[in-house]
Amino acid sequence: MKEKDKLEKNLKDDSKLCCDLEKELKRKESSIEIDKREFDNFIEKSDK
Repeated sequence: MKEKDKLEKNLKDDSKLCCDLEKELKRKESSIEIDKREFDNFIEKSDK
């Protein structure tokens, strides 16, 4: 395998990894949002 081919393959692998990480981050962010809403609702109920 030529050096250029190796670099291109690494770039593809890295961009796929980056994409996977971004998806994971979005999933966690939305999970945190849901938790925060539930927590806020709980706080509101307990204040009453």
